[in-house]
Amino acid sequence: MGFTKAEKDTWPIGRKRCSKCLDLKPTDMFHTNNRSYLGVTSECSVCVSRRKNADGKGLRPTLAQKAAWPINHKACSRCKQVLHFKRFGAHPRGAEGLNQMCVDCRKQKASEDYAARSYERVVLDRVRSRATRLGVPFDLLLEDIVIPESCPILGIPLVRAVGLMTDNSPSVDRIIPDLGYVKGNIAIISNRANRIKTNATASEIRAVADWLDRACAGSEIAENSWLK
Repeated sequence: MGFTKAEKDTWPIGRKRCSKCLDLKPTDMFHTNNRSYLGVTSECSVCVSRRKNADGKGLRPTLAQKAAWPINHKACSRCKQVLHFKRFGAHPRGAEGLNQMCVDCRKQKASEDYAARSYERVVLDRVRSRATRLGVPFDLLLEDIVIPESCPILGIPLVRAVGLMTDNSPSVDRIIPDLGYVKGNIAIISNRANRIKTNATASEIRAVADWLDRACAGSEIAENSWLK
């Protein structure tokens, strides 16, 4: 994911944050890319080299190897299997108009890249996308995402979710929804607490709690239900 303008404005002159390792590095440690910010690539040269070695991109098949492939087949740059073209995604600049990696390897690599990112970065990117979708202000930086060990409202432990979010997943709440995701207006709480709160005001939540107390009082049904 890219960085916001507010994040970029904090970078010292002549330095850029690598989108992979997230380190601030001199721009001469990046490859040239005139279409990218500051005229260099988003990943530093070290991360690019590591990625290419992991993907096997530096080991291109020879002409003799290609000649032995069945028609409409090519080798995946990651798993090295020779597969039919239909096992590769389209890429306008790739050989035969296809990606170098097969679909299965691309999915696996995407999962590995996601797992390697800090959870704070995952949360920040998720919130940035949500702010854009909702059309609300956003000015948060990575250092603004501080995840506590437990939910400050319900006291349950906060745990990074694998796949779908659970009750214990950290969730960024807008204290005053209309103000958006801006400094001083967010709290990291549990996903369960955020679902309970949604966009209700404090008085509305108190009214619901008071009603539940009255509904539960002396009710035999409520004693064994979710109202308890």
